[in-house]
Amino acid sequence: MTLPSSNPDAAERFKWRYERSCADFIAGGSEAVFRASLFALGYRGARLEDEVQYQICCLQGSVGKVEQGFVSGLPARSW
Repeated sequence: MTLPSSNPDAAERFKWRYERSCADFIAGGSEAVFRASLFALGYRGARLEDEVQYQICCLQGSVGKVEQGFVSGLPARSW
């Protein structure tokens, strides 16, 4: 997604709305509202899905979190 470079005020408003949407989502907002906010900002299709998954995985802290008692699915080596 490209910012509207010909209008600095529009670019600033886009950035503010995007950051506000992300902050609300991280603070416990619903995924449906977050998707609607991004759709209103111009995110469509795969780009929308990628952005939502990024926010869910990275910004909510689920990436890199180790689960208690997690065992890898790989079998133990016999050699």
